[in-house]
Order: sequence, then structure tokens, then C-alpha cells
Amino acid sequence: MKIGIIAIMAFLVMMLATVASAVTLNTPAASGTISGSAYVLNATTTLVNGRNCTFTALSASTANSSAVTLGTYTNTSAGQLTNYTIVFDSTTFEDAATYQFTATCYNSSGDSETVTNTGVVIDNTVPTSISSSPADEAEIGGTSTFTGTIIDANTTGTVYLYIGNNVFAMTCTGSACTYTTTETDPAAGNYDWYIYSSDGTNTSSSTSREVSIDTSSGNNQALTSAVVEQTQQEQEQAEQVTTTRNLIIFALIVALIWYFGFRKKK
Repeated sequence: MKIGIIAIMAFLVMMLATVASAVTLNTPAASGTISGSAYVLNATTTLVNGRNCTFTALSASTANSSAVTLGTYTNTSAGQLTNYTIVFDSTTFEDAATYQFTATCYNSSGDSETVTNTGVVIDNTVPTSISSSPADEAEIGGTSTFTGTIIDANTTGTVYLYIGNNVFAMTCTGSACTYTTTETDPAAGNYDWYIYSSDGTNTSSSTSREVSIDTSSGNNQALTSAVVEQTQQEQEQAEQVTTTRNLIIFALIVALIWYFGFRKKK
């Protein structure tokens, strides 16, 4: 009886060892990013007498809403295979951040194990960076707004304004990005400026423009206002002096006429 129980237990252990497994999809990882025409998909398994793994992908938000078979790696040797790799051309798929990749692995007995990683991003679109303002060779004051447009559905908001060697993070609403300089940063001078953007995978820079920054423009404006005000005051004072002088001359003429007219009557 004991021998029978031992035999049964040994058989069960053997069966469990045959089907017990764990499959890990190493690349792409969940929420990972894929790009390029030669991305390596990799899975490992502890399936006993492993023979092959098939890789599939789908995204409900793209044309590939049903699982698409990407490839199968088959073990042609007599030994057990635990590492499976194929090369995937991600440029044949639409850009999206909703892909799920699945690896299904089999052993020689037909047993299988499956693992799926979700939230995978395929991103092969290079963002387009466009400088909007100021215009090329513009002369601006210290406090001025630089604007640009970034075109890329997967842009993560990594957009920087380069003014010479000075780097500033731009604020973006949709595709429109802005940054306003201050009177002291950057310093006055002549610069080349452009906009750099990244979607986490691809990057681009806008066409470089020249700009001349005068950080004293605010003070000059105040000084100009003061000068204008002073000039107006001086002009008003001069007009008052002229009016007074004319009145005095008129009074003298009237007095002379009266004086000589009075003497002639005598």
C-alpha cells in the first residue's frame, strides 16, 4: 500500500514538474517604449522541455485592435530552451500608448504558459519644433515672450528654449509653447535662439533665429517718458513767458500812443 502511495505521489510530482512554469516577458516591459525597425522581443520560461514562444501584439486604439503575430522562436535542439528572442520592426505599427504584448510559450508535451505586458508605447514619430516669435533678427526688450509650436501626438512636454547657452523650460498648452524672459536673464546681447523638443524617444530642434536683447529697454522707456514730460513743461513755461512778454509790449505801445496823443492835444 505504501509503495502504491509513493508511486502515485511521485507521478503527481512528475506531472507538476512537467506543467509548472513561469514565463517572463522581459522586453518590452509593461509601460515600456518601443521604437525602431529592429527592436528585440525577449521572453524567458521555466517550462520543462520548452520548445517555442510566439509573440503577439494589439492595441484597441489602432488598426491592430486584434492580436497580430509578430513571430515565433522555435528550439530545434534536443535540449531544453529557456530564452526566446525575435526581432520586431515597430515602424510597421501605428504610434500609440495602449499596446499589449503577449508571449505564449510551449513545451514538447504541448503545455503552454502565457504572459502579457500592457501599456506599451510604440513611438516612431519625430516631433516637429517650429519657432514662432520673435522674428529673425528682431530687437527686443529684456522682458519678452518667445513662442513656438510642437507637433507630435506623443510629446511628453519636454520642450526647452535655447537662447545662446541659456536653457529655459517652456510652458506648453497643447501644441503651443511659451517662455517669457526677464530684465536680467538672459543678459543683454546678440543671440541665436531655437526650440528643442523631445517625446521621450525622438527629438528635434527648430530652425535657429537671431535676436538682439536690450535689457535696459524698460529703463530707457521710463527715461524717455521723463524727458518728454520735462520737454512739455519747458514748452509750457516758454509759452507763458512769450504770452507775458507780448502783453507787456502791447501795454507799452498803448501807453506810448496815449502819451503822444495827449501831448499833441495840448
